[in-house]
Amino acid sequence: MKIFARLAIALACLCAYAAPAASQDLLIQAKGLYDSASYHEALSALAQLGSVGDVTEVEKYRALCLLALDRPKDAEQSLEHLAMARPLFTFDGSDSSPKLVAMFENVRKRTLPEAAKQTYERARASYEKGDFAEAARQFRDVMTMAEGAPSSSAALMGDLKMLAAGRAKRAANLAAGVKSKKRAAKPRRAAKPKRAAKPKRAAKP
Repeated sequence: MKIFARLAIALACLCAYAAPAASQDLLIQAKGLYDSASYHEALSALAQLGSVGDVTEVEKYRALCLLALDRPKDAEQSLEHLAMARPLFTFDGSDSSPKLVAMFENVRKRTLPEAAKQTYERARASYEKGDFAEAARQFRDVMTMAEGAPSSSAALMGDLKMLAAGRAKRAANLAAGVKSKKRAAKPRRAAKPKRAAKPKRAAKP
């Protein structure tokens, strides 16, 4: 039984290490297929990644393939998924398709209010779990999202930003307190006792 248990643990560890490498290979394959204009094949490779791959790269190339296949609505859905998963992400216009950049900015602005609300709820959950550092970071993200939200949701985002600002400050203070307590709780190493000085030998007459 112990041997089987050890084998199971070893296999689990092997799979954990192998999964990122396999997903990276699939992503490289998808990029190569896109570059060679094999858009359907690239989409199939991206579909195999599921939720394992880097969402930014996966959804970017999925959207590019769909745009190349003249499927703008599907491309928009892909970018919407990216915008909700990474609401603060922006494409670098120097190395991305202008059409993709413009479409993503429109999608991102439209989804920012909902993304801000979801991030606020996650921040509250982190705060309640006692993960104050993470909660402070998430509340600050909400503030950033609220600032970039469209004017049509200005009132709602203004209220959310005000709430997030107060909670971010509180969470940051609590995180600092936890950190200082941990430092104080660390046992200090006892100082090594000094060796007694050897008595000097009397000078020979």
